[in-house]
Amino acid sequence: MSHNLLNKLVALSALSVALAFSVNSSGASWRERASGEVEVSSADISAEIGFGREIAARILARYKNYENAALLKYVNLVGLTLTRNANRPELEFHFMVLDTDELNAYATPGGYIFVTRGALRLMKDEDELAAVLAHEIGHVSEKHVVKELKIKGADDSATSGLAQL
Repeated sequence: MSHNLLNKLVALSALSVALAFSVNSSGASWRERASGEVEVSSADISAEIGFGREIAARILARYKNYENAALLKYVNLVGLTLTRNANRPELEFHFMVLDTDELNAYATPGGYIFVTRGALRLMKDEDELAAVLAHEIGHVSEKHVVKELKIKGADDSATSGLAQL
């Protein structure tokens, strides 16, 4: 993948995050919209985290964790700085680098964020890393998978999507 294409992908990722966090037609900010959602129970949060942990384990079974303490510390520093604005204080975000040349990043419910070594290699600077991580954090913050799979703590729906993955 060329640097030009990666730059376009990063720009699109940043744009999608900006749009997700932008002002809607009623004029409410993303924080106001998020706080206006139906109240979520601690059981729902536990189900989300448990489901995300299961998916993260499947990702780590497929790809090895990249063993570079300095790089992992740096990715976590950038990622955790971004999560300050994620409007999900109930989650503890985890950032990992996958040891593969593939160009990708993943987010699972509950705050598990992965970026590949291949994607990192093509990033020119911290801004590009921040854009990719912000995009993935946006998926977690907006509960895209949680809403799509209707993950709730009250029933067994938290495991219903596992067979499909």
